Amino acid sequence: MKRLILKFFVGWVVNALAIYAASYFLNNFNYDSWQILALVSLGFGVISMFVKPILKLLSLPFLVIGPILFLVANSVILFFLGMYVQGFHTGDIRTVFFAGIIVAAVNFIVHLVIK
Repeated sequence: MKRLILKFFVGWVVNALAIYAASYFLNNFNYDSWQILALVSLGFGVISMFVKPILKLLSLPFLVIGPILFLVANSVILFFLGMYVQGFHTGDIRTVFFAGIIVAAVNFIVHLVIK
């Protein structure tokens, strides 16, 4: 149980760092305060926890489409969080797509280092 809670908090921090990195590199992708960043990264982690296993299952027959689905899923999650969380601004669809790529890259690199 402790390991699961630790994994959740590490994922939360990694998502916060990834969203921070995306906001650093992209002009129209930003947040108003660190509380908003914490809320968005928590929401991103919780939503991803339910969406990613379904996408893994759906993309099993298509090895090439799997990574593309995860990038699109990251972008869609960030877009909807931008719509519903006041103080979190995602910009246009191109900015959200690049933010999804940055979030996926940061998560991938950190998970490689941690494992």
